[in-house]
Amino acid sequence: MTAAAHLLLDAAHAEGFELAGLTPARPHPDYERYRSWVERGRAAGMGYLTDHRAAVRKDPREIFPAAETLLCVGKLYQTAGPGSVSDLPSGQGWVSRYAWGSRDYHEVLGESLH
Repeated sequence: MTAAAHLLLDAAHAEGFELAGLTPARPHPDYERYRSWVERGRAAGMGYLTDHRAAVRKDPREIFPAAETLLCVGKLYQTAGPGSVSDLPSGQGWVSRYAWGSRDYHEVLGESLH
């Protein structure tokens, strides 16, 4: 791994991303499966998956034409609580863990990305 790659990954971890990796900027190999999923109505009311942004999901270079490498990051939302929906009475569930925090996860991720 290059020094630049180490620098990027270290910076991602320093910003609180537990998960970080690098991948070449090229068309997504599963894009047609995504399009089929959308066409079958699986996106329901999630317009951000079907509006003008849908077309740019095929290739990251649609947004950043000069991109060669992508830095992909993620946060872990493991918190205390039930480990599985099988631990709950039938017909009950819980709000996804990313929404358990006191702050909107969009804000938390956005600040870390900035």
